[in-house]
Amino acid sequence: MKIKEFINKYDSQNQFKVLKDSYKQIINAWNCKINLSNLNKNNFSSIVFCGLGGSAISGDLLSDYLTEEIKLPFKVVRGYDLPSYTMMILL
Repeated sequence: MKIKEFINKYDSQNQFKVLKDSYKQIINAWNCKINLSNLNKNNFSSIVFCGLGGSAISGDLLSDYLTEEIKLPFKVVRGYDLPSYTMMILL
């Protein structure tokens, strides 16, 4: 069985294409600039990144990437409940 036939037979939700094109999400996120200059950086005591499943992986990557630059505690939450010390800021 050729790979194309295998995909057509067993991948009814087209997950192979989703996986193959996942790099586009990284490019899109990298190009999506968020202006944080209006935030008063002195008002923050920690950073909480929320994501379920694969969405939390970007929080892990960000935490690892910025580990030398961010001096605040950085927590990745993989569930539905936020830590009690958090307050919501939507960007």
